[in-house]
Amino acid sequence: NVLVSRSHALWAMEVCGEGFRLPIGECAEVIGNVTDLYRQWIFDPKKRPSPIQNEYQFFLQRILKHFSLLFSMRSESVVEVHSRLCSAILSIFQQIPMISAKKLGDVSEETWEVILKLLVAMGDSLFLAPKGPSSLGNNLCKQMLRVLFECW
Repeated sequence: NVLVSRSHALWAMEVCGEGFRLPIGECAEVIGNVTDLYRQWIFDPKKRPSPIQNEYQFFLQRILKHFSLLFSMRSESVVEVHSRLCSAILSIFQQIPMISAKKLGDVSEETWEVILKLLVAMGDSLFLAPKGPSSLGNNLCKQMLRVLFECW
């Protein structure tokens, strides 16, 4: 494993986190790959680099904050792809309370606060977006509210 220190893990995560700011039209696959990598690190302790395993709560919070970057407004021409990518991230948020006690260990109170604050901020971004039948907010409204209430 090349991520042998906290510094290596932080650097790699900064690079990965910036992936969520890439243009969706050209980089949807990259964003999906970063989402999958982060999903593995969250839910599969065997696939976590040791620095992330050793400071799991800290790195979990950073991963979740990176996820929130995808919820910023983008071009309306990529709404369907953007919706699919955001939906995948909301599914990850939704899984955290369902499996936290079984697989993740205890999620700290501080991490729960981060989760709730991020969900509120992501929802705010979605609901302030332009309205329309195929808008990002319209596509994700039900899922966002369900995830928020399940995590709350």
